[in-house]
Amino acid sequence: TDSLMVGPPGTGKTLLAAATSNELEATFFEARAPSLVTKFLGEAEQRVASLYEAARSLAPSTIFFDEFDALTANRSGRGDGHGAEIRILTTILAQMDGIESKDQNQHVMTIAATNAPWGMDDAILSRFGEIIYVPLPDAEARLAILNIHINKLNNSFVGDLAELVTATEGYSGREIGQLISAVDRRMLREANPDRESVRKQGYSAVEAYTLKLHPLTMDDFCKELRTRKPITSAETCRRYEQWISESGKG
Repeated sequence: TDSLMVGPPGTGKTLLAAATSNELEATFFEARAPSLVTKFLGEAEQRVASLYEAARSLAPSTIFFDEFDALTANRSGRGDGHGAEIRILTTILAQMDGIESKDQNQHVMTIAATNAPWGMDDAILSRFGEIIYVPLPDAEARLAILNIHINKLNNSFVGDLAELVTATEGYSGREIGQLISAVDRRMLREANPDRESVRKQGYSAVEAYTLKLHPLTMDDFCKELRTRKPITSAETCRRYEQWISESGKG
């Protein structure tokens, strides 16, 4: 069934769509909705039609539209676009409704994702048989995300992971990954204060230089957490939950 994924940015909606397609052993197509918009009349609609044509030819297929709200603002009267979004949206909805093809053997599933579902009207939402809420990661999920990213580093984390899990409450999976990268870069700068001067000495000096590393500590993370705050507020999370409840499809 066609599905709409709703939730804060950085929570893995694209990965979930790809995993769903993989589980169904379907061909996966991905398109960012804003990238479809073009100033040339008819070109964007043709892009969408060609996308569905390719998906049907390689069926079973899954088409994933990210940032779907970029196409729905005009439709709901909340945007100030140029009409191209409405034409693209109309074409997508027509394809979803099977107006272009009635061949039931061509299994093509549409999955869309949005960070701002409240801009969509009922006519759009009615096309999706299921609305899936993808929330911020809970403690168990944050622990798994932290382990994945820390294990990718050349050095290790020396500290209480449970403390780090608590400290990252409210952060998305993407933000946790960015946090760990920032902490690692800070550690490299602090452990290698002479790195820039070595770089200026030329290639041979850089090649002979050995980076110094030290295990990441909770103190390293605290330094970064002081200025790096999650972008999704608790109030916004409650708004998602209320919207999902009121949609009746969650």
